[in-house]
Amino acid sequence: MFVIGREPFDRLGRRSIEKIFNRLGKCAGIDRKVYPHIMRHTTATTILQSGANIIEVQEYLGHCSTVTTQIYAKIDRESVRQSVRRHLV
Repeated sequence: MFVIGREPFDRLGRRSIEKIFNRLGKCAGIDRKVYPHIMRHTTATTILQSGANIIEVQEYLGHCSTVTTQIYAKIDRESVRQSVRRHLV
């Protein structure tokens, strides 16, 4: 839970969190819109590219189906080729 930095210490609203992410993205030099949910996409993709399998990522993200997890995780063709070579050779 995120809270505001002054009293009363209420929860930050959705829009406030989105603004924070947008500012962080601009500071980091990211040219596209940055939003909280993109963290789930990035995390899923990074975990898969680091060698985890789709079932492990599904469990980590709390998805009921690997189909949902596949929507989050984007793998480039070169990564797929390298994986196939590693496992078939």
